[in-house]
Amino acid sequence: MSTEIYPPLEQNKIEQISKENRLLEQRWLIDSIIKPDLDDVLDALTTCLDMLTSNDAVLLPVSSSRTEQVKGTLTRQSTEVSDIDVALHFTTFSKKVHLKLKNSAHLEMEQLSSLLSLINDTMTGVVLLKDHDKDDCDGFGRKLEKILSNLAKCNAALNKPPEKVLFPMHRLDITEIFIPDEKKLEHYKDRIAIDFFVLNGEVSLEIKSLHIVTEEPWCHVDPITGKSHVDKLRDDLKHKRVKITDILEPEGTYKRGITHVLGINKFTPHDYLTRGVTYNGKVVIEVEKTVVYCQDPSLLSIGAKLNGLEHLVSKMYSNLDMSMM
Repeated sequence: MSTEIYPPLEQNKIEQISKENRLLEQRWLIDSIIKPDLDDVLDALTTCLDMLTSNDAVLLPVSSSRTEQVKGTLTRQSTEVSDIDVALHFTTFSKKVHLKLKNSAHLEMEQLSSLLSLINDTMTGVVLLKDHDKDDCDGFGRKLEKILSNLAKCNAALNKPPEKVLFPMHRLDITEIFIPDEKKLEHYKDRIAIDFFVLNGEVSLEIKSLHIVTEEPWCHVDPITGKSHVDKLRDDLKHKRVKITDILEPEGTYKRGITHVLGINKFTPHDYLTRGVTYNGKVVIEVEKTVVYCQDPSLLSIGAKLNGLEHLVSKMYSNLDMSMM
């Protein structure tokens, strides 16, 4: 069964009517559905901003779950770690090490600084969108898409730390930021790596004990490129310039030096090749690690609100995009 329009309409007239109907639907969607919800979006963002910029000190317990490796507290204020007071008891250290942050050494958490900037940008975008001409549907859609993109970046900032805040790219000199603990910090300064980051809305503290490689040629670092012997070998293997058999003997060992023969060095060449990392101008191997996740109520609340906002705005954008087809 079919229906004919009488008198018949030309194809271009039908397309024009269809376009006008889509525009009417889009204007109704913008004016009656999307814009009324923007005030709630702005209110939620304002709450997130207030919580993030609060100068109230948030004291978080720091404790390794099944061991006594780390015990103490960490304090966050706004986007900074304002205090750390922990005791390290690693089996690879001969003595306990006490880390107490100097009063002048507040540590900026880059993820939270980025989140703060993104929230401000998103709030500006929502304010502009509220006043946007509903007849300019395409422009409205582009601004809404930008807000959605910013909200996705906000959630990423709280859930996935970038490489630059993690070992081995991130570096802290513990003798500069912590109060001297007799001469222990000076002794261990090249053997302790500390990273602060946010993972899944939790403030995370990762501490590594490092072994400094001294055996040739594995310890060599090019002073010009900053690449180590290990880096160059891995690069050659990646680009198939050498074979693993060119580096290791069939049993998985390098041509041994005197230290291997005497049993002085506990690492094999295979360890150097797979575990060696160039860090702070040296080649190191991680020998012990602990990661502590501190549940920060404010950050968890911010994360929940931002996740809900991204879901809401995603539905807004999806409905508007479908009406434009």
